[in-house]
Amino acid sequence: MSPVTNGLLILIGGLIPVVFIFLGFWNARRKLPTLKPLTYHAARVDTMVGLVEEQWKKMRRKQNGEAIRFPELWVIGGRDDNNWLTILSNWAGQRVRIRLLVIAPSAQESSALIDLATHSPEWLEIRVIVDPEKVKDPRAKELAQKYATYHYALFTNPPMMWVEGTHRKSPAAFHCQFVPPQYIDRDHRFEDYKPNFMCVWEQAMKV
Repeated sequence: MSPVTNGLLILIGGLIPVVFIFLGFWNARRKLPTLKPLTYHAARVDTMVGLVEEQWKKMRRKQNGEAIRFPELWVIGGRDDNNWLTILSNWAGQRVRIRLLVIAPSAQESSALIDLATHSPEWLEIRVIVDPEKVKDPRAKELAQKYATYHYALFTNPPMMWVEGTHRKSPAAFHCQFVPPQYIDRDHRFEDYKPNFMCVWEQAMKV
């Protein structure tokens, strides 16, 4: 057998394990679940509530026997919807620490927010921007104008996010996304939105 033939056989023998390793890696990747945000053309509050509470149930099962770390919620946007405010009140009653920021509330919504702030547990804090055009800080003004119709909710423990691309004064929001805990590290918006929220929060009036 010539030296060239010997060399080819050795080369092929060395490549065979590499090919098997590559195929094993490729098949493993194909079996991994695709973790992506859930998207909705239109959604009501019940959709978000169902998704969030399912994640909380999973968290509580994992924390069985451990010290409970209560979730936090930073949420922008209100609704002329008493059901939504009741949900927030119930969550606060379960020791979810909530910061609710509402931009340009209607007269009906303002009345409901005052009533909620008066009777809600200490775990719920509400602030409003009555008129985004009158916000003094330029950055906060720009964000408040955007947040009049662009809403989001940031949750901790576990971290997750709900985003509403367009939500006017109606029960339904449009172009919505739910980013689950398994995907949140891949979505830069979660960390970007925190300082943006606080920028407007600090300019808002406490209810």
